Amino acid sequence: RRLGGTVRYGNLDGYFGSLFDLIAAEQPDLAVFSGDDVGMDSRYLWSRKRYSYMPRMDKAERAFILYRLWRQTLGRHLGSIPFLQVIGNHDGLNGFEPDLYGWSAVAKKIFLPQHLPGDDPLGGEDGSDLLGTESFAGAANGSPLENYFGVRCGVADIMVLDVMGYTCRKTARVPSTPRRWTYGEAQKSWLRDAVAASNKWKIVVTHHLAGGSPYGPRGQKDGRAYGRGGARYAGVGEQAEINSILAEAARNGAGVIHSSAHDHNWWHDQVDPSAAIVPASAPRAYSAERGVVYFGNGSPSHVPTWPLLDFHDEMYQQKDIVAKGFVLADISPGNAEVRYVRCAQPGLNFLDEPETDFRALAVDVGHDLDRFTIQR
Repeated sequence: RRLGGTVRYGNLDGYFGSLFDLIAAEQPDLAVFSGDDVGMDSRYLWSRKRYSYMPRMDKAERAFILYRLWRQTLGRHLGSIPFLQVIGNHDGLNGFEPDLYGWSAVAKKIFLPQHLPGDDPLGGEDGSDLLGTESFAGAANGSPLENYFGVRCGVADIMVLDVMGYTCRKTARVPSTPRRWTYGEAQKSWLRDAVAASNKWKIVVTHHLAGGSPYGPRGQKDGRAYGRGGARYAGVGEQAEINSILAEAARNGAGVIHSSAHDHNWWHDQVDPSAAIVPASAPRAYSAERGVVYFGNGSPSHVPTWPLLDFHDEMYQQKDIVAKGFVLADISPGNAEVRYVRCAQPGLNFLDEPETDFRALAVDVGHDLDRFTIQR
């Protein structure tokens, strides 16, 4: 197989390996990857010439190779930094290719087991019901799929959600309207119970909102609601129900944070129980009891083109930042500080240049592009 330099993973001395070194230097208690980290689905691979042979591979082989290479890229830090993996729309678990879903679920559980010592049992649905036990993939997923789950980390309870599996898996396509995005009744019930049982900071992590804007991937209204958009869509579709669950906890004095990715840009806002944007009492400062603080994770590797399109300004209440970076959150019982840290020189797209040596191009990295605080 033409692996080696043809995929963006597995090169510990290249960009991603060096990026993780930069993050590890901060000595985090936990790392969360917010989805689209494995780049599995056929449409994504066909769109990039250097990976275009991979959709012709056997689905099991493709899943095992790419998840193994992602683990290899993380390799030298796996023993010292616990990590969580969120499901995105490019990780083979989006539901667009049902036969790929089963093998991706198997590969994810083998190479990226979601477990921290002392945790409560992980959540997620029973994979045998999902995939059927007549295949190896179905039999191997007879335990929880680890597609949604909660972990405790210091003063915070982190709740990872699966926004893809209960919408696209049934139709193998992007929904036609934002209101068709769903987490499914079992997952929503699990979240409601997890939030009610928590007396710590609550951090909900998902790939994108369960609704979002009516726009397609590139800003066109073409009958594909792609899930793009920020906190101004907290009241659209099923996200309104999620916001209500979280806002009730915030109103009772708990600090509640909702983190998403998908759009590759950094933004933040606070939303009240009615899903209205709360004007900040001071720049980049929020009071926990006023509502849920939403933020978008940005991207450490890929600056998108859609911020140049007309629809972009509609999607975010706050002015967002389009620059390569990663998020650091420092959380104490009474205060949370969330920072967006530059990790790469502007103008370079490492997604299409996987062998680029990050250290040779490290210009003006490591400083905060933006930050905000939340007071309880």
